[in-house]
Amino acid sequence: MRNTVPEPRALTAAEVVQRGGDALRHAPTMRQVRWRRATLYMRRSPVGIAGLILVGIVVLTALLGPAITPHEARKTNLLTRFAPPGTIDANRGLHTLGTDQLGRDVLSRIIEGARVSVVVGILSSLISGVLGVAMGLFAGFYGGWIDNAMMRLTDAFLAIPYLVLVVAVGGILGPGVVTLILILGFTGWVSYCRVVRGEVLTMRQQEFVTAARALGQRDGVLLRRHVLPNVMASIIVLMTLQVATSILSESTLSFLGLGVQPPTVTWGGMLADGRQHIGGAWWLATFPGIAITLTVLGTVFLGDWLRDVLDPKLRV
Repeated sequence: MRNTVPEPRALTAAEVVQRGGDALRHAPTMRQVRWRRATLYMRRSPVGIAGLILVGIVVLTALLGPAITPHEARKTNLLTRFAPPGTIDANRGLHTLGTDQLGRDVLSRIIEGARVSVVVGILSSLISGVLGVAMGLFAGFYGGWIDNAMMRLTDAFLAIPYLVLVVAVGGILGPGVVTLILILGFTGWVSYCRVVRGEVLTMRQQEFVTAARALGQRDGVLLRRHVLPNVMASIIVLMTLQVATSILSESTLSFLGLGVQPPTVTWGGMLADGRQHIGGAWWLATFPGIAITLTVLGTVFLGDWLRDVLDPKLRV
């Protein structure tokens, strides 16, 4: 007798509902989907891995600075001044990256300087981001005279020479970390404003915004729930790159003597001190310069990876 395959029976309504419920219970959440996507792009991007590692090292160094500093960063010892890298002092131990003109340990000073760079970079970028995003949202969403006023204000800021503004504000408030954060924060919002405004100008004509407005939602709800989430990817990427720019600006201003003043340790200040001895003590300027370069490169690499992950037009 020949075996026959039974005809598939139709599912009942209860079975369809049960299977649909099981599928929904086992379906990944949006957070899991985003994590898997980020992990996939991380595996495809060795540059992103390098950026994440570099930024992670700098941030951990800044957070754990006092615990991992081999020597006191500001303690001087004229007997061991200009000691080359790898010198072992009988009293203070190993100087991995050598000492400076006052006998201070270079590695310890680089670790302490990382805290200033990270704080200045992150806080100034947050200030710039809040100001620029708010102004860009209002300018692009409402248009008209509000847009014209915002754009003329950005043009005025772009017309002011950067160093002149820094010197003027620094002369009024006095040099220091807080002053530098405020200067970089209140001068870096222009890029946020222009990028967000350009995206909102095209987004406010989209169907989902028109439908939400037709349902009676207020402008504040539209901006918070519909417009802002759709420009958040560009904001995150721009903020990441702004951190790199702020770190570089802090080092430049400290190098020129317009930023954070001694005895606070900064990478730019170490570069300024080391340039006078570059011929005989090359390590004084070389290692702080390498720290600045790796930090900026790592932040830029991380920003490029975030752009690939968050921008749907670049997904493959």
